[in-house]
Amino acid sequence: MILSFLNKKSSGGGGGNSILIEKSVSENGEYIAANDNADGYSKFNVAVPDTKPSNPNKTLFVVYVTKQDGSKVVGGVVTFTDGNSTDYTATTDSNGRAQIELDIGNYQISVGEITGFITPDAQTVQGDANETNYVSLNYLPSSVTYGVKIDLADSNPETSVTYTDDAVGFDKSYMDFTNDTFVYGSWQNKFPFNQVKPCLFKNGAVVKYLNPNNYAQDTEGNAVDITGPEGDVMIEIPKIYYKLHKDENYQYIQISDTQQEGFCCLAHTYKGVEKDKVYIGAYQAYNESSTARSISGVSATGSVSMNNWRTYSQANGTGYEQFYWHLLVLLECLFVIQFKNLNSQAALG
Repeated sequence: MILSFLNKKSSGGGGGNSILIEKSVSENGEYIAANDNADGYSKFNVAVPDTKPSNPNKTLFVVYVTKQDGSKVVGGVVTFTDGNSTDYTATTDSNGRAQIELDIGNYQISVGEITGFITPDAQTVQGDANETNYVSLNYLPSSVTYGVKIDLADSNPETSVTYTDDAVGFDKSYMDFTNDTFVYGSWQNKFPFNQVKPCLFKNGAVVKYLNPNNYAQDTEGNAVDITGPEGDVMIEIPKIYYKLHKDENYQYIQISDTQQEGFCCLAHTYKGVEKDKVYIGAYQAYNESSTARSISGVSATGSVSMNNWRTYSQANGTGYEQFYWHLLVLLECLFVIQFKNLNSQAALG
């Protein structure tokens, strides 16, 4: 977590992993199954009980649902679809395990979506009489890369920008000045903009999230005092990895939700440690008793030195800092990608 205040300048920036478990190692009456990592996924281990169906004429399915980091998916619904398209379901327990006895036959085994993860591919398994079938479904973190390339030979701030990577075919965001309406284009439900949230922040923690269209309300519509006593109004930004590079013809800007070769997350790095979120003041900083505040109802304070602003920001507590260079770079990257334009005044007014 990093907190940052914007200061006013003084006068004069693929599918998840699914495997049918082969039992091979027996320890204390249990079998240990592990993905061999041959396809690049992380290894994980599950304790597989050596059980049989209670009815010898039935088949037993034991399904383990995990994430790439080895954590278990608890309370997940596993669906078993037979040849007649009839669905049967079981819920994973505290061990990430779901089991069910069914009639013998072929079943397609699947799980639902989890936000931020790639859903594992469905497994089709033949269940024979008096047989136990062990299956592992492993969620992998989703990964997107959005980018633009800027034609260095084109001086037009709009036509010089072209979408790349997963943004190809997207519509840009822009302000419709005629109808006084903001148009999101393709970006409203896309990373990272769908995770950028205004919030009330105090003593290094989120107090509550705010209505993005009216900061004086929380997300439930309740009134919120944003003038100072309840905290500062900050904008929460999720961790974003980004890359800037250039060749003879183009400047490239890319962002991603996962680490990739050549990408960094310096805007979310504080004293050498990566943070999951960064918080930026929604308002330009106001000096209140030698403490930087981001609050409504006051005018931004000017004619303060950079060193003093740093001191005022840090006066809020551990993790609070003055707005810094890497945050400016990140915000500039996000602007160009979302608005597909180099002219912020034309895009936003």
